[in-house]
Formats: sequence, structure tokens, C-alpha cells
Amino acid sequence: MLKRRASISSDERYPKVRLITQPSRDARELQKQLLDKDCLLKEAEDELDELMNCDSEQLQLLEDERKQLFQQKTAAEIKAERLQRRVNELEARLRRLELLNGKLNDARVQSVVGLSASADTADNKGAPETGKQRLSYPEDALQSKNAQKWFPSAFEYVNQDLGEGYYILFQQWIKFECLRDWMTSTKGLARSNRPKELSKWILNCRYDRSGNEPLLEKDNLAQFGESFSCWWSGLRPPSLHQMSADQSAAQNFEKEWESLDRSGKNGWLSVLVCLKWWGMALGEEDRKGQPGEKWRNMVDDVTVVLSSLVTSIR
Repeated sequence: MLKRRASISSDERYPKVRLITQPSRDARELQKQLLDKDCLLKEAEDELDELMNCDSEQLQLLEDERKQLFQQKTAAEIKAERLQRRVNELEARLRRLELLNGKLNDARVQSVVGLSASADTADNKGAPETGKQRLSYPEDALQSKNAQKWFPSAFEYVNQDLGEGYYILFQQWIKFECLRDWMTSTKGLARSNRPKELSKWILNCRYDRSGNEPLLEKDNLAQFGESFSCWWSGLRPPSLHQMSADQSAAQNFEKEWESLDRSGKNGWLSVLVCLKWWGMALGEEDRKGQPGEKWRNMVDDVTVVLSSLVTSIR
């Protein structure tokens, strides 16, 4: 009995141990496979990160290159714009010089300011001949460095055919600027009650910017005339209210004329500009008729004051 039991195999003795051992092997195999897959996944993630880093670097390089090209393009456009502006300025200057050269070839200037000696004794007498309501460019201004800074454009802007009175005023203005050696005063005329149209024109670079002139029509022309008259009344020396130009010439220059002794683009040019606007807006018919009476009187009064200033300086 005992012998028969001893002959039983070990498998029969330990069936549970065998059953447990087999699943443990399978588990280890599965765990190994999982570890292998984890390694492969880690390698794949590393490769993906490397590819993404490479793409990011390339994208950054491309972006930097794009920015650099954009900056170069912008700089080139700015440079081209500046060069074009310079070309336009040179072309405009060439046209002005050609115009001035043509005027000088048509009629030589008789004196430093383009006026004859006899005109000095009859500044306010006699109208210019028909078709000669504009003055030629002063020869002295062509040789002056001070004049070259501002006078060519100013001369061309206010040199208009607006009749005898304006012509005489224009003569006196050229005399005054010549006496002041074509310099631009550091101070300008008084701003109190100055027409807003003039202030805006000065602020917007005067005649250097096209389309800068005020639009004066019949509905606002009278208001502009009143505004200019008010400004001019404040500029006019008190001693001239009851005196002629000859009488006022003997007055004290230092006290009454200092505020009017303003040359260059900051001075009497502004007065002529306003009278030019006013006269041009009236038109030729109204300028000569009843609607232009106030304008003509104002031109004559400004001429008296400016002539007196010229006489005082001399």
C-alpha cells in the first residue's frame, strides 16, 4: 500500500504548483513585451521631438529671413520715395529758373530792384503799360544767397496781374526786401486778429504745399475782408491815420515802425498774400467795380504805409 503511493508522480503530487508556474511565465513574457513597446514608444517620441525641433528652427529661420526682407524692402521704398521727392524738387526748381531766365531775356531789369530811377520819385503815379502788370524778377535777388532761400517761390506766388494799385504795392515790397538784403526776420508781424485763413496757410507750409490756399467765395469773401481789415488796423502805425506818406516819413522810426520792419517770409509777404487772395477771389470785373472798392482802398492804404517804411529806412 505504501509502495503504491510512493510511485505516484510528482505531477500528481503538486498539480497546483504546475498550474501557478505557467501563468507566471506568461505574465513575465507580457511584461517584457510591454517594456519593449515602452522603449519603442519612447524612441518614437524622441524622434518626433527631434523632428519638431528641426521644424521649429527652420520656421524660425524662415520667419527671420522674411522679416529681414521686409525691412530691406521698406528701407528701399523709403529711399526711393525720398529720391523721387528730391527729383520733383529739382524739376520744380529747374522750371522756376527757366521761367526766370525767360523773363530776364524778355526785358532786362533797369536797377537793383527792377525799377527805373524815375520811379523812385513817382512811386504811386502812373500805371504800367498794358500787358506789363507783372514785374520781372529782380536781378539783385538772383545773386543773393539770402534771397535764394525763400524769395523765388514767394515772388512767383504773389506776382499777379491785379491792376495798377497792386502793381505799385508790389514794387514797394521788392524795394523793402532789397533794403533788408533779402533777409528773413526772426520775428513776424503781430498775430493779434490775424485772419485764420492766413494762420492755417502758414502752418501748412505756405506755398510749398499745393492746394493750401483758402477757398474764398462770395459768401465768405466779405468776412475775410473784415478779418484782414481788423488785423491791418492793428498793424498800422497810429501816426499814419491822419497823415500822408511824406508827412509820416519824419516820424520816430524806432517807436512806430519797429513792429512793421519785418522782412522775408515772416513779414510783409503775409500782407501781400492776403490782398492777393482777396483780389483773385473778386475776379477782374468786381475788382474794378463797386464790389472791389474796399479792396482797392485797402491796397492803397497798405502801399502808403509800406512806402513810408521804405522812406524811413533810407
